[in-house]
Amino acid sequence: MNRMNTNIRIDTVNMLMQGKIETREIVKILAKKYNTTKQRICGNLSYLKRCGAIHVFSDRPHSVAYL
Repeated sequence: MNRMNTNIRIDTVNMLMQGKIETREIVKILAKKYNTTKQRICGNLSYLKRCGAIHVFSDRPHSVAYL
């Protein structure tokens, strides 16, 4: 696994330890921090959701992630 992906996942969980946050905000903040694509951040969010590390309440137009 790529080290950047690991760091993105760790940062995502750390952000969510502070409380609920919109997924769009997570994507925006981390894409800017790591200077990478939003698609990569979304892929990592999807991975964390599939493995059960985070939960995502999908509500259009704003999805909210939480632990």
